[in-house]
Amino acid sequence: MKICSSRGELTRIYLNFSDPWPKSKHGKRRLTHPLFLMRYKRLLSDVGEIHFKTDSLSLFEFSLNSFADTGLQLRNVSLHLHREELREDLVMTEYETKFVGLGQPIYRLEAVIGARALAEHRDRLDAEHADQERRAEEALARRKSGLAVAGDADEEQESDG
Repeated sequence: MKICSSRGELTRIYLNFSDPWPKSKHGKRRLTHPLFLMRYKRLLSDVGEIHFKTDSLSLFEFSLNSFADTGLQLRNVSLHLHREELREDLVMTEYETKFVGLGQPIYRLEAVIGARALAEHRDRLDAEHADQERRAEEALARRKSGLAVAGDADEEQESDG
């Protein structure tokens, strides 16, 4: 496969509704086979990503394993992309429009590949986790404070009675 000539030349690769090659003996032909993923890694820049969409559950499951086997970080994984409403921020292919019209789920994920993209992704996750921790601690403090106030009221009623 010869797509471009230079390493790190691309920032994003879209794999939209590629042939699922359903027979297991054809696994190496799937565009998400680890051999292809390693090639993509060489072609993608330090902010490189792969965006993958399919209507094939078996291809999606195979792909999840391939991405894991090659150590790629996933984000925005969806098992039914347009369940609630059409995602207008994403370009829909002709196949996707057809499958959505039939009510079929669309499976989607993004794989973060480039070193800088990975660092930015991890920084975002760290910030989200820190924010979640802070909110959980605040909620716990509010509950404890509410229990203390309720406990004080119970003690007052007991002493009055």
